[in-house]
Amino acid sequence: MEIRRGSLENLEECESCLADNKLHDIYFTDSEYKRKYLIEAIDKKELFVLIDEDVCKGFTRIDLTGAFSRFPLMRVIAVKKEYRNRGFGQKLLKHYEEIGFSRSDKIFLLVSDFNKSAYRLYRRIGFKRLAKIPHLLKKGVAEYVMMKEEK
Repeated sequence: MEIRRGSLENLEECESCLADNKLHDIYFTDSEYKRKYLIEAIDKKELFVLIDEDVCKGFTRIDLTGAFSRFPLMRVIAVKKEYRNRGFGQKLLKHYEEIGFSRSDKIFLLVSDFNKSAYRLYRRIGFKRLAKIPHLLKKGVAEYVMMKEEK
């Protein structure tokens, strides 16, 4: 298993990672937008894919200065439906922490209020909720701003 920078050859697999979950249903229903979002991440070198047995099983988008123009921000994390709940998401989170903490003593992420299992996971691994912002990205959905400090 390895995590490496994503490329255009991973595009379709990354699109499929976003399928079959509420994140997709709320934010990525427009396939043109989804594709542009992923291509932008590839172009900015922000896309990291988890490859296992020659298959892209998940990805994350990491913006090194996305939080307050200074701190690392994980913009999205997604694992293909058939590989969820097997630790691949946690591997991607660990990768984010390694990259983020190599640049800063604080890292950030947003989690939607409907994504209760992700929220619990982030809390369990040390992220603290700083704020709740209603309607930040989508009307009717609140986002929790979460931060983790390096120990």
